[in-house]
This record gives sequence, structure tokens and C-alpha cells, in this order.
Amino acid sequence: MSPSNAARAAVPAIGDADSRVPLHARMDIGEHVVALAWSRDGGALALAGADGGVHLLDSVAGARTTRVGEHAAGALAVAFSREGATLISGGQDGTLQVFARDGLQPPRRIVMEQAWVGQIACSVDGTRVAAAAGRHVSIHDARTLDVVHQFAPLPATVEALAFSPNGRQLAAASYGGLQLLTPFSPFTTRKLAWTGACLSVAWRPDASVIAAGGQDASVQFWRLPKGQHAAMSGYATKVRNIAWNGSGRWLATGGGSDVVLWDFKSGPEGRPPRSLRYHHERIVGLCWQRKGPLLASIARDSTLLLWHPGRSELPVARYQLASLPTAIAWSPDDSLLALGGEDGTLAIIQPEPVLQ
Repeated sequence: MSPSNAARAAVPAIGDADSRVPLHARMDIGEHVVALAWSRDGGALALAGADGGVHLLDSVAGARTTRVGEHAAGALAVAFSREGATLISGGQDGTLQVFARDGLQPPRRIVMEQAWVGQIACSVDGTRVAAAAGRHVSIHDARTLDVVHQFAPLPATVEALAFSPNGRQLAAASYGGLQLLTPFSPFTTRKLAWTGACLSVAWRPDASVIAAGGQDASVQFWRLPKGQHAAMSGYATKVRNIAWNGSGRWLATGGGSDVVLWDFKSGPEGRPPRSLRYHHERIVGLCWQRKGPLLASIARDSTLLLWHPGRSELPVARYQLASLPTAIAWSPDDSLLALGGEDGTLAIIQPEPVLQ
């Protein structure tokens, strides 16, 4: 059941006179925003554009972006190295590129012969970069992009990559389940099998559980190290958005217009989830603060909502957007929330402490 009109009206929108979530910065990069990534120090933000641009906002206070790179036919992924000195990008031109944040060194570029580079991830220690091109996952030196190892092809296109919190494993989501890859010698592979296609993947912060969203409108999870498997079904559509909160208690999932929360404190097997109902179209992004209590959600109703699940079943703030949102990311210190749009808009908001 959707909230009443009266309940909706009671929630302030960002930009309203009574809003408690002021706009920190707003700019236009001139192309659909595909992906966002913050540097670890929170001082820089990278954006991938659908027309091929790789953009860098190197001073959030200055609020000016620079187009630092290009992928013919479109950029698909961006990530910073752990120390934040370099920016890595992948795109539909089948290249993996690395840029110096200070611009003092020329960009480096390698061609991935298999397919476009749709997924990239940086290791916890900052020395390795994982890239997925079609069915192929490779490990690269983060500084030179030299190939360290090429894994055997997966059953289908890799839909998501994620390093474990300690960096000792790399999860790759594809048809048939997850592959847990060891990103250093002896480069072993472990399969967590599922009969359908996994589209998203997320590690619990203590690495005791790994969860995946499915094309069959389900969420799968495995308890590690033994690999006990369980599934949660009943979603309206495929589940592309999943996210753990900082304590590892809550797993937030999309797959429809509701934000569905699974409680891992004493379950979730055999227990119903909590449903946060306010969006009226499909959710396209979920992101928790790293240490704070706020969950951000974006949907095709062109709305950004901020939730405090421990306080209320209703959102604590609402932002009605001018176009469809496409990407969302909290800054590392939880103070800023970056939001990319289909129309090329980048907005950065700063929630007030009263919300938290």
C-alpha cells in the first residue's frame, strides 16, 4: 500500500523553503551520468558519461568538473585507487584507462580484446585493479595496468564485481551464480552456484555473508566460509540494487517500488522483511552511509528519498528531481550525497545532522 497524499505532503522536499536537506552544489556535465565514484579522502568525485566522457570533480568546494578522458561509444565504469591519486575507467570501446588525479602524468590505456569493459573494482590495498570485459575477468597492476592474471571465462557476461572487505577475494556475478576469485597467486576459483543469472553483488562488512540480486526477481545469499545458501523471492522485477548498512544488520534491496530490508541480526530465514513504501515506480539506486544510519534511494519516479529505518517507516527527506536519476553515492565521511541524472545533472546535497 502506498502512503497517503497527506503523508507525502508532510515530507519536505529538497529545495523547499522548509527543507532540512540543503543543496550543496549543482552542475551539468552535458551527458547522461552512468556511474559515480568518490575518492577515499572525499575530495574528488569521478563520473562516467553515456557519450564517452570521464569527468573529474577535483574539489567539491569548487564545484567544477573537468573532462579528463574519453571512451568511444560510452564510458561505463569509474573507480579511484585506494590512495586516491589515480582514477581508473572502463568503457564500450573495450579499453581500461588510468588517469593521474593531479594531471601531471599522461593517461595510460590498454585494450581489452574480449569486449567492452563494463565493471571495474580496486583492491583494498590499492595495488590491484579488477576488470570485467564480457565473460572475462582480469587482474591488473593499479599503476601500470599490466595484466597480472586472466581468469578462465565465466559462463556469461559479468554483471558485477566486488572485492571482499579484506581484499582477499573478488566476487564476480554472472549467469549460474557467483564466482569467488582469489586476486593473487595461486589465483583460485570457487563457485557459489545458482540456477539463474546474478545481476548485482554485495559483501556484508564482516564478509560472513555475500548477497546477489537475481534476474528471476529474487535475492540469493551465501553464508561463508561454508557456503550455506538461501533465497528470498517475491520481488516485482529483477533485483539490480542491493546494499548493506555499516553494521551488517540490514540488507536493503530493490526489485520494485518498495525498499525491502532483510534483518540479519536474527534471520532473515523464516522471517518477513520490512518494506519501506513511498516510491511509486521502480527503484534504480540504493546507498547506505558507511557509518551513519541514513539510506538513500532513487527511483524512476524522479525522486530521491532519505530513510532512517531505525526511526521511521517514512522517509525523513524527499527531493523531487527534474529528470530521471541514474547514479548515487555517499562521500566517505557520510557528509555529502552525490546524485547523477539522465539529463547530465550532478547534484551534491548535504543532509543536516538533525536527520541522523
